[in-house]
Amino acid sequence: MRNKIKHSVSALRQANNKERNKTWINKWQASSRYRCFKAKDTAAPSSQKFLSLISNCRIPRKMASLIFQLWTGHAPLNSYLHRFQKVDSARCLACSDQHETVEHFLPHCPKYAHECWPLLARHNRTMPSAIDLLSNQKSLPSLINFIEATERFQDH
Repeated sequence: MRNKIKHSVSALRQANNKERNKTWINKWQASSRYRCFKAKDTAAPSSQKFLSLISNCRIPRKMASLIFQLWTGHAPLNSYLHRFQKVDSARCLACSDQHETVEHFLPHCPKYAHECWPLLARHNRTMPSAIDLLSNQKSLPSLINFIEATERFQDH
């Protein structure tokens, strides 16, 4: 009769880690925050590309801060402010859309359609995503002009 083969501690740890990673990925993909981050972007806020983008000396510091807030979704828009009871409703005051989010404000709010034309011209008249607008060096001047033209953040 043969002796039982002992299990490798290293192999057991690897199998355990693999199982925990699978569980974590499933929980992460089921979370409400996953949809905010599932779009691939090479210019994440901590990346050198994004930091150099908003550290440009031609961009006012206040605007660089606002661009960073918009990128992370922590900008003073009603959908975000409503989470902390700073405003009564998450509704867009400009067009009465249900949620004034970054994705709604930047390329989709009908109230700012006129101000959006230079941004669209920069992207061959196609509607770019908010992430594309916020992480593209070439569209940055048009984005800054758009934000200033809407006067949405004047009181912040």
